[in-house]
Amino acid sequence: AFFALDYNVKSLALAAIRQLHPDIVHLIESKALLSDAEEALLKSIESRNEPTLESLHELIISNAEVFFPSRTPKILLKHWLLFRHYRLLSD
Repeated sequence: AFFALDYNVKSLALAAIRQLHPDIVHLIESKALLSDAEEALLKSIESRNEPTLESLHELIISNAEVFFPSRTPKILLKHWLLFRHYRLLSD
């Protein structure tokens, strides 16, 4: 009985999520933490070569399957600068 109730709640929640307005989805995705794959790509950029917004845009395009559609070069640069500040980059 509990499994059936749990399944029904999950189904209703997923249905509600699918009905969210695209702007709301974009807002939520833009505030989401970076995935491990997104972090790995950003951390692979060397600390002595600060990326430009253009190079980060190219990174997003060439790895579209990794990045949320709402990720922007500006957001990625902000995260990269934090990684560099806390010495979390690969080099």
